[in-house]
Amino acid sequence: MVSVAVIILCAVLFSFGLRIKKFQIAEIVVEGETVVPPAKIVALANSILDTKYLLLFSQRNTLFYPRKTIVSAVIESFDRILSAELDVARDNTLIVHVADRKPYATWCGSVKVPGAADCYFIDAAGRIFASAPYFSGTAFIKYYGVVAGEPVGAQLLDQERFGELGRFILSLRDLDLEPQDVVLGPAAHEVYFRGGSKIIFNPDDPFKDIFENLKTVLSSAGFANRASSTHPFEYIDLRFDNRVFYK
Repeated sequence: MVSVAVIILCAVLFSFGLRIKKFQIAEIVVEGETVVPPAKIVALANSILDTKYLLLFSQRNTLFYPRKTIVSAVIESFDRILSAELDVARDNTLIVHVADRKPYATWCGSVKVPGAADCYFIDAAGRIFASAPYFSGTAFIKYYGVVAGEPVGAQLLDQERFGELGRFILSLRDLDLEPQDVVLGPAAHEVYFRGGSKIIFNPDDPFKDIFENLKTVLSSAGFANRASSTHPFEYIDLRFDNRVFYK
């Protein structure tokens, strides 16, 4: 009984110690470029700090505040935010440093539609994070593919695979092709270029092999007289081993 009483007494004293004003987080400020209203981030952080450990211990202590919990909550609660870091200033102000996701491309639905206007931004990791305004030109490459449920917060492709795909798409400019639309399908992917041409390839094929095969086809005799054309081919189908179909 004595040991239990001592433990309870120590817990109470520790609880009071955590509440000493000089060690309390007094204010929260948000720094960094973000479209998320700072007040929402502050409110979220305050709601976490106001929750006590075991209903007894304050979480506002500058030495023991739940850093990881706040960071995870900020990133998971606001799709526009890519990263968050916390720092405590000398005046016990908790500073939340945030950085927004940067638009890399747009997702415009499950199927390709001419002049698609209902699009969403995608970041470089393949995450759909916000509704995009209508772009009349080719400011961003448009991706199409099935997304289950609410688009915002969804992952268009596995992060690593999307990164590889994005680099491959941009590398096609080295072949004097200008990618505009990418259609992701379960059996085949298609890339559409300015002028209406397109290539078709298997979703799981190595992008290095696809690029080299396409480069070989475009440098072949069959394309010798098409080099200056704005529409050098209708399609090139690269889905079959050792055989390439084109028109």
